[in-house]
Amino acid sequence: MQPPEWNIPLFFGFLIISLLYLLLVRLWLKEKPLLIQTLLFYSGLWIIYFLTGSPLAHVSHVSFTFHMIDMSLLFFIVPPMLLLGLPSSMMRGQNSLFNRRIRRIWSPVISLILFACLFFLYHLPFIFDVYSQYPSIHDGYVFIMFLLSIHAWSPLTNSTQSFQRRSYAFLSGMILMPACLLFIVNGLLGETTISFLVNVTKHQMASHSSYLVLPSWYTSQVDQIVAGIIMIAIHKLAMVMTYKMAMRMN
Repeated sequence: MQPPEWNIPLFFGFLIISLLYLLLVRLWLKEKPLLIQTLLFYSGLWIIYFLTGSPLAHVSHVSFTFHMIDMSLLFFIVPPMLLLGLPSSMMRGQNSLFNRRIRRIWSPVISLILFACLFFLYHLPFIFDVYSQYPSIHDGYVFIMFLLSIHAWSPLTNSTQSFQRRSYAFLSGMILMPACLLFIVNGLLGETTISFLVNVTKHQMASHSSYLVLPSWYTSQVDQIVAGIIMIAIHKLAMVMTYKMAMRMN
């Protein structure tokens, strides 16, 4: 069995996106972004690559905890980094009359609810069976969730009022909380019915066991509890940091 490899075509794809960001900001918008904006955008962009195109992508298959860390970084950390990394003129454009009318039809709250539903369905048996057999469907499913997560994070990164940001952050936590609690409760009750967990143990642990072996005491129940707690912690940390940075940059 060959060790995990780097995805070179994807690397060049992200390199092109990095160059397009510079061209967009410097030549088209003719705006010099803050250093922190550039760092945030590029950091978010390359975190995506390391999560999806590097050997680290295979680590998420070792346990449910690693899987949830991977998902939390992709959906809770990267989207606000990319949004905060956009030039100020683009962020102001989000608050134009045209965009406000669009939000009445498709608001970030709708994206947040859809994301939470898709995230919950992602770990159900019949969904897992489909995307485990068809990688292209899995990639498309994750990409849709990523787009929804970006839209769902937008109210916390633009120039909305402080009260609106706090209210939306609270709503975001409440909508995503059931999925996190499900993993914790299943672990406390000794259940192993989560499809991803069962299938990872059956199909993927063996193929990656030569690279990373978990301790014997780290049972599937402990795995679920730790995964749920880490997911809640990362989401809370992301909201706090995004709120503070958006207030400072706007």
